[in-house]
Amino acid sequence: MEITGHPVAHLAISVESAQSSPPSNLDLDIFVTLRHFSAVGEEVHCTGSSGDSVPVTKGWLRVSLCKVNHDSSYHRDYLPRREYRSSDVLPYECDVELWPTNVVVEAGRSLVFEVASVDTEGAGLFKHNSPVDWYVSLFSQEFRLTSVNY
Repeated sequence: MEITGHPVAHLAISVESAQSSPPSNLDLDIFVTLRHFSAVGEEVHCTGSSGDSVPVTKGWLRVSLCKVNHDSSYHRDYLPRREYRSSDVLPYECDVELWPTNVVVEAGRSLVFEVASVDTEGAGLFKHNSPVDWYVSLFSQEFRLTSVNY
């Protein structure tokens, strides 16, 4: 099997706060990773832009900014057009773009599709931990991902 181009994960999610009364600004970051494993279960790494070992591809999205404008002339199925308005209501249907990739998976090998709410192994220099963008007061709460459909 060969995967080439711009993968997009179409997710339907819901979140709930671990707090008894969720905050009004409830939000979530979604991190998607596609991993390649050998027939004996060892991860097959690619070489990242800084020479480090990385998975096949990764993508991420802040759920509050996920609304897609399907009517835009710039919209493509493989490259959803967003206007990134923080005033948009959370629709909980998320198209998470992954970095363009090319991988051949031979017979006996497997791909693992991983969804997380924090950076996972292989983020390298591209971690999402800036205090300017990742507000501790908003994202340090505990969340539970209650459903994922892809």
